[in-house]
Amino acid sequence: MSSPLVPTVFISSTIQEFKYLRGAIASGLRRQGVIVQISEAEDFHIAGDSTAVDECLRNAKDSDIFVLLVGGRAGSKDEHGISITRREYRIAKENSDAVNKPRMLMFLDGEVERGLAGNTEDHSRVGIDDADHLVDLLTELQSTANRSNPHDLKRFESFDGVMDSITSAMNLGHSVQETLMRKQMVAELRRNLANCVTRTRY
Repeated sequence: MSSPLVPTVFISSTIQEFKYLRGAIASGLRRQGVIVQISEAEDFHIAGDSTAVDECLRNAKDSDIFVLLVGGRAGSKDEHGISITRREYRIAKENSDAVNKPRMLMFLDGEVERGLAGNTEDHSRVGIDDADHLVDLLTELQSTANRSNPHDLKRFESFDGVMDSITSAMNLGHSVQETLMRKQMVAELRRNLANCVTRTRY
């Protein structure tokens, strides 16, 4: 069982399009002590009565940090025509709006964004398989409701750009151990203060 002080990150995206980027982000964060959930990992737990989609939605909701990577592919869709990635985003945002968790970090592939502004040949060149779906998704991500929250959609060109944004947002610095130590110290201080208050009352 993981410590409540160790942050958990869920990475949401189409898998094949961002296979190597997802793996690289997960590896980089894990080296710093962060728990990372990606559905293609061998250690991604699926309960006996659940599906992979069920577990993805649960992890998206329960994570501390929700990382969304938006590219050109729509990916798998449910019976209502809603992509699984979009469902993950919606359940994470709903919980974030309600209880301020998870923190939403969203990234749009810069090359895909530029290709979307062009013609169908440009769409094909950058791997856009459903331009209407992508436009609709981006409209939702950048809606007025989203702008009222600190959930900016950032453009990225490389792995370094994504990792720098994630580590900065998580306040990891050079070592997650320093961050965890500070959290542990604060937790211990709060427990001590609570004990002092209890003794004072009695």
